Amino acid sequence: MAETTTKAASSSKAATTSVSKPAFQVPKGMQRVSSDVVGFYDPKMAQQDIHFIPREAVLMDGNAEAHKPSMLIFAELVSPCKIVESSKSGNIIEGKPGDMIGIWGKPGMKDMRDCCGEPVFMYPDTVKDTGKPNPMQVFAVHASKRTARIPISEDRREKSKSADTWLDVPKDGPVPF
Repeated sequence: MAETTTKAASSSKAATTSVSKPAFQVPKGMQRVSSDVVGFYDPKMAQQDIHFIPREAVLMDGNAEAHKPSMLIFAELVSPCKIVESSKSGNIIEGKPGDMIGIWGKPGMKDMRDCCGEPVFMYPDTVKDTGKPNPMQVFAVHASKRTARIPISEDRREKSKSADTWLDVPKDGPVPF
């Protein structure tokens, strides 16, 4: 059994305790999984592609404009990909298959909305003039099939609560995007 030593942070003299951990035999072919986000996909980095499995999304008020929602899609990498490290460092790291990453959802990515749990291959494709100061980047989204809408696991919106997103399930009629 492995022994772990911990130090009590509340006293001036460090107290040590030992905790025994049993040794587990992990079945062959299994790997440790984690829901911790190791980094974020940045499509501006060399216009790169990404191969991933979308799992869930969180909605929140936008940083620049709080009345506009932002969405963070949590995804599992299928192939290695350069990502921005999740720490404040901004370092570029190589994400590995199985790593959980964040993808900031953009309107031009809406074609992935019904691909939850399905491997998706996506890359920046064209730009579309929307009449706004900056054109919209449209992403090519490839999947072998459509499965289910990416679920919204948490909705933290306050000021943008009434704004629609491309992940909203339509109440009646088509999706507004």
